[in-house]
Amino acid sequence: GQHDDTAALQAAIDAADGRAAVVLPAGTIVVSQPLARETAEQWAPGLKLQGQGVGVTVLDNRVANGAAIVARTTVRYKFQLGGWVRDLTINSTTHPANSSGISVEGVYNFRVDSVWIDGMTADGMVNTNLAMDGDAAIELQVSNSWFLNNQGHGFNSHFGFCNNSLGCTTPNVQSSTYLFLEM
Repeated sequence: GQHDDTAALQAAIDAADGRAAVVLPAGTIVVSQPLARETAEQWAPGLKLQGQGVGVTVLDNRVANGAAIVARTTVRYKFQLGGWVRDLTINSTTHPANSSGISVEGVYNFRVDSVWIDGMTADGMVNTNLAMDGDAAIELQVSNSWFLNNQGHGFNSHFGFCNNSLGCTTPNVQSSTYLFLEM
């Protein structure tokens, strides 16, 4: 938790190429740049990031103007298939400007399970697309997760319409299986 682990983790994500999970150890892990799975091809395997448990694996988010974890496609109408982030905490000891926990874009069937996002200076989790946008996340599921004390929204989905009981943006919330988006 004292030195920057970003380069080593990004190298592991790149080597896994979405085909295997990157398993994070217990302890505090400093992240200064987004841990990103960015793809251009249709149905590329999505990011798979596995912690050891909420409060056991902690990402200390020091990313300014972005998210600690990013799963996205770089080409419109091309989607990452599958992927997940689970069993970890994202918080920040430095509170950089406009910092979020997780950002998704152009993902299909992506899941966030047992993730605690606390104290971001922007949104806890964000989906950056508009309704009917070719890059909008499809079948995004968030369960057993907590987005608390974030200066933006707990979950922010920039859609023109939204198919969930909480609306397109939610305040900081704690709930079990509180959100399921299906566009």
